[in-house]
Amino acid sequence: ASRDFLKPTQHRVQFEPVPINPFRRQVNLIGDTPQPEKIVNTAQRIKDVFGDVYNMGDQQMSALYSVVKAGIEAYGERMCLEKLPELLRAAAEEESPQSSFAASVLSKIQPFVDATPFGQEKVGSWDAWYSDHLSRCHILQLVGSSRDFARLVTEFSLIDLYWYYRGSGSKDRPRVVVLDEAQNLNHKLQ
Repeated sequence: ASRDFLKPTQHRVQFEPVPINPFRRQVNLIGDTPQPEKIVNTAQRIKDVFGDVYNMGDQQMSALYSVVKAGIEAYGERMCLEKLPELLRAAAEEESPQSSFAASVLSKIQPFVDATPFGQEKVGSWDAWYSDHLSRCHILQLVGSSRDFARLVTEFSLIDLYWYYRGSGSKDRPRVVVLDEAQNLNHKLQ
């Protein structure tokens, strides 16, 4: 009965990448004026998610932060997950104290990048799911994924969803998100 009403659609992330870009600078609304977040905030957020999932040390996190920040500065809106390994490789080849840490970060994240969890970003994709009258329930299906893969996809997707509705949502149109296995997520105050 409820299945017939909801007509759930499953999106298997292993075959259908999530249409978001975790490296996009999120937008704050100050009054009615949209203001992109500072690059340092975007780099910090990405560093924190990867660092928590992969249990990185301070030096690895510092190297990741530097590379992500430099990538966003160089590529702007074109910075994406696929560019991260080449930037880490370049940092690893430099003669600097951080080069070995950049190399170790690359070895940790390369399998995640290779799995192509994120696809071409689609503006308004969250609204498309919530306004779908044929399927009233959309499921990001992570079955068969490694725990690290599932955590990273979930954390980055929730961050994107949060910022999207923070900027365009309304208290009069609440949106429901159900998280299975929520105990596996990061519950630190950020």
